[in-house]
Amino acid sequence: EEILAQLRENQKVVGRITQKVFDHEGVITDFAGDGALALWGWPTWLEEADLHPENAVATAEAIVKSLVDRVEYEHEHRRLMSPVRIGISTGRIAVGKTGPRQQWHISVFGSVANLGARLERIAKEFKVPVLLSAETVNRLRWEPKAGEPKRLFRKLCLIRPAGFERSYPIYELVLPLELGGSGATAKDVNTYEHALDFFLERRWDDCIDLLKTLPEADEPARWLLDRADIHRLRPPEANWEGEISSLMK
Repeated sequence: EEILAQLRENQKVVGRITQKVFDHEGVITDFAGDGALALWGWPTWLEEADLHPENAVATAEAIVKSLVDRVEYEHEHRRLMSPVRIGISTGRIAVGKTGPRQQWHISVFGSVANLGARLERIAKEFKVPVLLSAETVNRLRWEPKAGEPKRLFRKLCLIRPAGFERSYPIYELVLPLELGGSGATAKDVNTYEHALDFFLERRWDDCIDLLKTLPEADEPARWLLDRADIHRLRPPEANWEGEISSLMK
């Protein structure tokens, strides 16, 4: 009974995710439990390729809002936490059929696809709903309609995902607390990114002092503060370039 109930709940979640992807010109190539892999630009290519990251980010926002009833208060973190984790990566990938003729499915290949999958998992470390690659953020052209708030993005760190040889800057799509996001303000974002500069310059005490001024519910700030404290006690090698390794696969 419990398994069947969980399957029914998963179907509801997947149904909402699928509809939001379709609403924003995307396609879904695979499902895993209550998760899905969505693409833009395949099998048809929009004339304006710049709309692909726009649509992907708009979809992420819509999915988080559609699953707001799944947001729960966690006493450990003293704020609402969203169960949603989304990673968005932008670039060229290979798409094709895999499997025997009797039963094949669509698969995606390439570092861009792998990075998107890693970002989804890394979002769990930061306890935020949506993470984006720098390429995604750099290609966004979205402007808010009258009366709508402007989107806010925060550079979190340079991270080397599991299985990758290089590090990547990653960004948070800042969402309000009621949606399970960090609720960071524009001032908070500036403070955090200033602290990140100190982190990259190995100025651990300055980094920690700044991060301590941010709200306690700001999980990314707590995450970076912990890393800065570790490096303060055990400084990294001389050839360290600011990257943080993630074990999330």
